[in-house]
Formats: sequence, structure tokens, C-alpha cells
Amino acid sequence: MLEYHRFKKADVTIGMMVVPISEIYQFGAGITDSDNRVIDWEEKPENPRTNLASMGIYVFDYKYLLDTLYRDRNEVDFGMHILPRAIDNDNVFAYPFYGYWRDVGTIQSYWEANMEVVRRGSSISPAEWGIRTNIEADGRPADRPPARFGNSASISCSMISAGCIVKGMVQNSILAPGVVVEEGAVIRDSILFADCIVGKNSMVDLSICDKRVEILEDSVVGAGTNHDFPNIIEPTHLYTGITLIGKEAVIPPGITIGRNCIINPHTGEEKYPTSEITDGETI
Repeated sequence: MLEYHRFKKADVTIGMMVVPISEIYQFGAGITDSDNRVIDWEEKPENPRTNLASMGIYVFDYKYLLDTLYRDRNEVDFGMHILPRAIDNDNVFAYPFYGYWRDVGTIQSYWEANMEVVRRGSSISPAEWGIRTNIEADGRPADRPPARFGNSASISCSMISAGCIVKGMVQNSILAPGVVVEEGAVIRDSILFADCIVGKNSMVDLSICDKRVEILEDSVVGAGTNHDFPNIIEPTHLYTGITLIGKEAVIPPGITIGRNCIINPHTGEEKYPTSEITDGETI
């Protein structure tokens, strides 16, 4: 842990962490001197000179921040405007961080961060770290009764939240509060938000389902092995096989949805043109 006196003259202190050089293009990157003072800045560099990435955590001197924001109302972006100007004219220091941190700015990185929680041998422990769910969600108390598991339930390498009812199989997945998995259903390598329902004999594989998604019986979400065919509309965001189901969407019974698909929020049963949504499609 670095001593506070190292930064007491700083106008801005930036939390920073070393990342693989192949990933630095996703971040703001700081070039520092021997005293950890930031002397130059690259915002999402294509040809980086450093692998010291900004964590998006900034500590400002209060008066300095107010003066900065009042100076030019058009300069509101930290990475493009405020930090480069501060580095050129004022005192900006890096605070190196060595613990666990992940950027979740892409669908793939969000999925990977969640899977690290349930991975065998992972050093991540929400219980030891004191992580808690929100006290209130959507205006309703988030406290739920304990999770319940039926006689036919099978669960491995997963995190099951309060209020869940599991009668089927859950593997390597995260279920938020209130998720229901009916008999014969299979959830694999997926993230299901609060109050999703997966009907009898349905399967959800390598998918992220937003709140209150309803997947009716005998359906498949995330079918096939063609993970590399990107989403046609969002090819730069969805290209690793993950299928996204939007908030409160309904998946009709007996339908098959492929890889890298998007089902938009609130999509009802009547919106599906056929019983098969092929890889890369958006509904």
C-alpha cells in the first residue's frame, strides 16, 4: 500500500493497473516517471507505449475539479479532455493497484468476469470480500427466501442466489435472485438476471438473459457450435458465441435460437418469424 504523503500534492490521482499489452487498446493508458507522476496520456492507443491502464477511478482535489468543470463546459470527457489537460498543466499521479480488477466494457469481458466467480480454483470469494446484493431493486425489497432445490436438481460450479427454485440442471452459471429452472431444463455457462423463468426441458447455453425473461418449454437458447459467426447488426460486440436475451422477452415454446443472437427487450411470442433463429440474427 502506498503512503498518502506520496500524493498529498496531487490535483488528480488515477487508479491504474498493469494489463496485458494486447488489451491496452481498450483503456486510457498513462506514461509515468519514477515518482509515479503521469507525464503523458494515450486514450485507447493503437500503438501503445505502456501497459499501465486506467481503472476509471479518479480522485480529484475538490476545488480543482470544480475549477476544471467551470472552465470549459464543452470539455466533459475525462479521457479525451480533462486528464490530458491536467497532465500537461498540473499535478497528476498514478496509484498502482495490485488486487483483483476487471474491466467489463464488452459483452465478452462481462461474461468472463462472471465466470471467474464460479471457476474451479478461483481466488474470488464474494463471501470473504463481503459482497452483498442490493438492499432494494426496482423499488422492491430484494430480500428473498432461501434458494430451493427439487429432487431432480443437479448443480455444479455455480452461484445460486436467494429466492431461486431449481428443479433442473445448472452448470457453471450464475443465477440472480428469483430465477426458476423447471424440471428437465439445463443452464450451462450462462448468466440469468433476476426472476427469469426457464421452462421444462428447455436449454440455455452460453447466454446472458436480462431480468424477467421467460423461456417457455422445449426451447433452446444458444444452439449449435458455430461460435465464430458474428451478430449481423452488432458484429463488433457479439462475436464469441454468446447470445443475449433482453429484459422481459418471451421465448416461445419449441423455438431454437443460435449463437451470437440478440432478442430485444420486451419481445413477445408473436414477434418470431419462424421456430428457428439462426446464428447472428436479431429479433
